[in-house]
Amino acid sequence: MRESIQEVSAALRTLGKPDPWSTEIKASDEFLDPLFQDFSKRLELPLALRKNEYGALVKFLSREDIDQEVSQVLDAIEDVAARATPAGR
Repeated sequence: MRESIQEVSAALRTLGKPDPWSTEIKASDEFLDPLFQDFSKRLELPLALRKNEYGALVKFLSREDIDQEVSQVLDAIEDVAARATPAGR
């Protein structure tokens, strides 16, 4: 994985794209997609992780590593969902 991260990061620099760890990059499209494609190719396995599965990565982060804005948005969604009632009730 480290080799894949280095490879994709170098490619982004070559293309003049933002650093993969910056807030200026669309990480899912410009970093994670090529990263997992490269990683899977190195392992000679089918694609390891698809975009709709990226949410599974959060379990590898500590709460402090998750941007506060993400936590606030998820808390707001949870609040709205808790107050929602099914249609027709």
